[in-house]
Amino acid sequence: LLVRHGGIAFLLTALCGGGIWVLSKTVEPGFIPDEDKGFFLCDVELAPGTTIVNSFDNDTLFSALTPLTEKLGLKTGTIMWCIRIAVSAMAATPGGATEIMEVIGKSESLKRIKAAIDLI
Repeated sequence: LLVRHGGIAFLLTALCGGGIWVLSKTVEPGFIPDEDKGFFLCDVELAPGTTIVNSFDNDTLFSALTPLTEKLGLKTGTIMWCIRIAVSAMAATPGGATEIMEVIGKSESLKRIKAAIDLI
């Protein structure tokens, strides 16, 4: 019907365009509340035995990793040695694993640990 009657198609298109223009002028710019702008929600599931660490200092990291060693049934030194190798690429270092992680920061530590896991 619209193909045969080009005038009707043009008129409907013009009406739709005009309606959109009128709505853009009448609806206030703050129609969407500020708290709904730029946010999305997601559900994150942590690996078993992990905890969320807000602070990335030596003591907090050591305290967060201790339950993991107990859950895996390994000695703390064994886990820390593996983490030390992952974050420093060295078997022996002047500082411990969590001290190195504190110095290089959270994002670099996690990047290095992920790279080490990918090599396994």
